[in-house]
Formats: sequence, C-alpha cells, structure tokens
Amino acid sequence: MPEAELSRGVHDHLDTYTLTVTNSAKDATNSVVVDDYLPAGLEFLGCGGSTTRRTPRGPIRGPSSSTRVPPASPLAHVVVELPGARSCPDRRPHAVWRGWFPARTAITPGSAVYTHVEWDLSNMAPGQTTTITYLAAVPLKENTLTWSGGTAPPTTGAQASNLDNNNGPQTVNGQSLSNLATVSGGYTGPVAPGTPTTATAAATSTVEAVDLAIQKSIDNPDFSQGTVHTWTLHYETSEYRYSTGTVVTDTVPAGLCPLGTLNYTTDGGADCNPRSGVGPSPAYSSVTENPDNSFTVNWDLATLPPNTDGTITFPTLDRSDYPGPPWSLRTRCRTT
Repeated sequence: MPEAELSRGVHDHLDTYTLTVTNSAKDATNSVVVDDYLPAGLEFLGCGGSTTRRTPRGPIRGPSSSTRVPPASPLAHVVVELPGARSCPDRRPHAVWRGWFPARTAITPGSAVYTHVEWDLSNMAPGQTTTITYLAAVPLKENTLTWSGGTAPPTTGAQASNLDNNNGPQTVNGQSLSNLATVSGGYTGPVAPGTPTTATAAATSTVEAVDLAIQKSIDNPDFSQGTVHTWTLHYETSEYRYSTGTVVTDTVPAGLCPLGTLNYTTDGGADCNPRSGVGPSPAYSSVTENPDNSFTVNWDLATLPPNTDGTITFPTLDRSDYPGPPWSLRTRCRTT
C-alpha cells in the first residue's frame, strides 16, 4: 500500500495484508490463535480467486454528477468475483464473522462493527515464524450486521467475499481504516511465580481510503551537477468515482530545472536548453519559475474515469550554476 493509501473498489483494488507471528526462541507456545479485526469499511476477501457470480459495481458518480447504476438483478447471495490467481497462503481462516466488538479492539471508541477473522495455528516450536496473508479491499458501502440473504455461518468462510451485508453508509475518500491483529497462546517455558502462562501480542495497520492517489519516484536518487534525472508520477482513480478537472502539480526545487521544448528559466541558462529526445510525457500544461528559483509544473488531465491507472514522466537537470541560495533538493507533488 504505497503511502498507506488504498483505492476504493472490491473488484479492482485488492491489497495483500500480511501477519507475521514469531514465537520465542526459548520454548514452545501451544494453542496459538490469531484474531484479526477489520473495520466495517474494509472487506475481507480471503485468498481471492474467482467465484461463479459477480456483484453490481454501482453506483458510480459520473462527470455530470449523476448516479449511474449498472443493470443487475438482485442476488439472494451476493459473492465477489475476484480477478485471477493471487498470492495467498495454504493457511485459511478457521472462522470469519461480523459482530460488535466494543472492548477487545481498542481501535474505535465505543461499539463498532468489525469483521473478526480467526486462524488456529496450533502449537509453535521455539523460534518458529508463521506468515498469514489475505486480500482485503474498500467496498462501496460499509458492512453491517443486517444480511439480505440470511446470515452465513462463520465457520464455513461464507462471510468472506460476501457483500450481502454491505448496506451501511458509503465509504468516502480520506476515510481512515484501522484493523487490529492479536495473537495468544500458552507459553510452555518457565515464568515468574504468579505470572500467567498465556502470552499475547498485538499490532495495528491503518490505511486511508482514496478515490484519487499519486506516488512519485525517481530513476536515480544520486545527484551531481550536469546530470539528467527522470521522475515518474503514478496516478490512479478508484473503482467508484470519476475525477473531473484533474490537475497534477509538481514543485521542482531550486538547483534543478525541468527540461522540455523551451528553456523555462528566467536567467536563460544554457544548461536548461531543450535537448533532442528529452522531454516530458505527456507535455507540460504550464511551467513557471518562482521567485525562489524553484519551478511549478502543471499537467491538466481533465476527466479521469474510474479505474484509471496512468503515469507522467519528466526530466530535470541538476544545474551547475544557478541564482539564489542552495535550496534543498526535496520535491513535493499533489493532485487536485
């Protein structure tokens, strides 16, 4: 999950969660049980793979702000169809169910609906490490305890990859989603008098649900005067929303200059002149040098449909001589 963000969408934006359980190197721990509590805005999708039925994707907010609902007949038992084979362990959960967990989670104040997933790891030898992975995604609507097709039993795994109870409020861009994993077992080694032999541990993971995300990377983080670096901006939209009037803005710090079809510097330094075969993709919409000798670079992407996955690349030159103080080569990027 780059930058702890997860695009909304249970069909096309699945992510892999990993739980790593490590036992003490000294003695065994018996009857080890892992409990993971996913908030209502996260859908537990187990090991993935395809099923025989597919859920409706709508509603999707379109460019005209109208709601589009794809034609689909109601299903008595709605199951998510997941794309292809995904990385997943042989270890499957012992039980999956939804419920109110006010005291055990310590994530959300008061009572809240969580998906409780339990794995029975049996006995763990000294120093043994066990890894559990599963798929999860942000659904269109949150889970509730009301089932349209009848409550599925927890021990069959039917409550996983099941949208029959996704009739809560819509998940939203910027929503913080935290889940808690706990592990407990009976430690067989010596303990101090009066100390319980039950060993426990816990860990949390938090992601932000997003409808528009961007990440920035560079081909080579080592800078030297006169060298050209290529930056990549990867942007994506969620399964449930269009992004209208989309503008990507990047700030190129003083000491670097963006290369393209023009020399964008105010001092006209020859090192920033256009170079054959070196330029942005797509073209800049605008480039402005700022008073501190940094540059504001814009790309107008207009309307991006749901499930857009695109990249912008552009080159910068590490200047040998430039006006102004030696500013940091720290860059920032944003979308609007």
